[in-house]
Amino acid sequence: MASRFFRWLTAVNSDRRIAPRVPGEGLAAFYWEGDAPRGHGIRDISTRGAFLETDSLAWPQGTSMILTLQIDAKGPGDPAAVAVAVEAEVVRTTPQGMGLKFLFADVEEWRSFLEFLSQWNPNSVAFGAHRGQAGSDRQGQSLVEFCLIFPVLFLLVVNVVNFGTFMYAWITVSNAARAGAQYWITGEATVYTPSTPTAAQVTAVITNEVASLPNKSSVAVEVCTNNNGTTSCSAATYAAPAADPEAPHFVSASVDVKYTYLPMIALWSFPSLHVFATMPPTTIHRRAVMRVMN
Repeated sequence: MASRFFRWLTAVNSDRRIAPRVPGEGLAAFYWEGDAPRGHGIRDISTRGAFLETDSLAWPQGTSMILTLQIDAKGPGDPAAVAVAVEAEVVRTTPQGMGLKFLFADVEEWRSFLEFLSQWNPNSVAFGAHRGQAGSDRQGQSLVEFCLIFPVLFLLVVNVVNFGTFMYAWITVSNAARAGAQYWITGEATVYTPSTPTAAQVTAVITNEVASLPNKSSVAVEVCTNNNGTTSCSAATYAAPAADPEAPHFVSASVDVKYTYLPMIALWSFPSLHVFATMPPTTIHRRAVMRVMN
């Protein structure tokens, strides 16, 4: 759509002859004529079109062609010549030649054409003004592209931050469950702890482990044991672990830690519609199961 708009804009400016024209001395134009290409003179040229002098049969109005413009060209393959290719369309024909309007696919193509004209006639005020306009168009295009891509980049950065904090919370909760289970099974073998720790003591250990997490008040701990089929849990949220295969010499002990993760950067969200700009609040549940010698 942008290409069609630019072509339309080019055609309007060319038809109205807004762009000033200058004599085309020192320029030669080449295009396919069915035989060996030969250079044609240019009576006048502007940033929007040109009048091509030709003694051969003029092409019908509305015909499109690929026109190669060269400076001081001796032929189409002259390596010393500076050239540019541009699409053109015939807008009128006379016995002396054809009037053409240039068709540019985008701003970059127009800018390259203006660079060519500036090399050919660096003293032309008209070409310099349009060259500055092309630079302004390019800056405007960059600004529009930045405005389009910035929300995507911002959302990407926000999700990177939130996903990173989620992984940190997941690892911290896993380590806390493991630390609580280890404290639970080694309680009787620990100095100053001659008996098995209580669920409250295990919870205190886990609470210290997750102290660095935001929303740490949401942490819930459940301690369960299975002594040869006899289960005991500090709460009724999760099922007790399976009995140890070497019961009654060993007791299975489990520590469950549940934590509600809240995004570091919440942005907007519609929970009732399950629509979130970033990660939604998520429950992290980790369990550690170990063997206790009975």
